[in-house]
Amino acid sequence: NNLIQLINVEDETIVIEGVLDDSDPLRIFFNEIPLGTYKPVLKQEALDAGYIQTSENTITVNEAPSPVFASSTGIFFEKEYEEPTGYASTAPYANQEYIDSVGQEVAAADAKYLVDNNLIQLINVEDETIVIEGVLDDSDPLRIFFNEIPLGTYKPVLKQEALDAGYIQTSENTITVNKAPSPVFASSTGVFFEKKVAAVTVELTQTEQTHNLTWNVLDDIDGYAIYRRAPGEDKMTLFTETTDTSYTYDVENTGYYFYKVYPFTLTEDGVKVLGKSANYVFARAVQPIAPVTNLKAVNKYNRFNDLTWDPVEGADGYAIYRMAPGEDKLSYHISNVRNGYTEEVTETGYYFYRVLAYRKNIDGTLTLSESIEYVYAYNDSSAAVNLGN
Repeated sequence: NNLIQLINVEDETIVIEGVLDDSDPLRIFFNEIPLGTYKPVLKQEALDAGYIQTSENTITVNEAPSPVFASSTGIFFEKEYEEPTGYASTAPYANQEYIDSVGQEVAAADAKYLVDNNLIQLINVEDETIVIEGVLDDSDPLRIFFNEIPLGTYKPVLKQEALDAGYIQTSENTITVNKAPSPVFASSTGVFFEKKVAAVTVELTQTEQTHNLTWNVLDDIDGYAIYRRAPGEDKMTLFTETTDTSYTYDVENTGYYFYKVYPFTLTEDGVKVLGKSANYVFARAVQPIAPVTNLKAVNKYNRFNDLTWDPVEGADGYAIYRMAPGEDKLSYHISNVRNGYTEEVTETGYYFYRVLAYRKNIDGTLTLSESIEYVYAYNDSSAAVNLGN
């Protein structure tokens, strides 16, 4: 609007009007300026529009040999406002955990939905009745813009429509519009969110050798991925997949088994995206081992008790329990890897025995068999035979 003129410092009746030039649309040009010192001054129309000149720069046109040609000087200004305001924008961002649950593509679409439907507003922190509505701008389709924000501190907040659609705001960012000299212009802050995601809740029932997993059904998925940590493993890995809501199998080893079940969907490119698992379950499995059978005890020469039994399939050894004369109960005595044991005895009386087969487990524990029988032998130490003679 050509609202700057040059005025002679010594004679303010000398006024030089400017001209515009399309070659530089951000400047006003002054031609054929008489000798003298001049100051660029805002015209009355600019002052009436609220502009306030804040600089007193000058240019001087001297007599040759040093006239000023093509000289440039700036003019600084501010504007009067009845109330200073700021301008801001906000962009929604999904939490990383939510992205991990539903995938980047779904999370980005959820963020875009908030912008497309203008579902974020600014609310004054101190007076929540002051609400600033946003506007959309095609130049940046991933943001919501807020114009002429009054002084104060504001928080971007999801509208009720977003909350009703399952969005959960997880951030408490704010922006502050201060009075000059530091108003907020073109400030930007983010709104972080997640959504209520249907999750799989798994339950576990077991017998000694069988684990049965069951869980709730979810809509709009392609299947369920069962993750497991078996005895001897240090983390959960994918065990199997199914489209059913239950899975039963016989465990291989004794020890603790841990399980989680995730729903999954497949993208158009065949990429598997895991959903949310609400819990994990665990149980200790026990692979039984058969009991010792055909256990026999024979005293020989009133000096030795000789034990024999049938070998047990899968046994790593045998634990022998004994009650000697003068003792009131059976207690652990010794282990042996073969299906027999002979010991020298010196006390007169009855010796009682039980033998339990055992298996060494991956988790370092032992599984003992049941004991279905006990045997005994009598020793008369006074009648012991000296085999050396």
